[in-house]
Amino acid sequence: MASKSKERKNRKKMKCSECGTITYYIRKNVSLQNRLELSKHCKHCTKHTLHKETK
Repeated sequence: MASKSKERKNRKKMKCSECGTITYYIRKNVSLQNRLELSKHCKHCTKHTLHKETK
């Protein structure tokens, strides 16, 4: 089991492409270099939008 500091280190933010709010946090493998883009439900837009990984 990983420590909490390692879990927070691998945590990435998902930002809505329409309204710009950060609505999701994900854990991602460190060896993956490309950024994720997923269609997720935004709580602020109240619809499914494209969410992109941010720093």
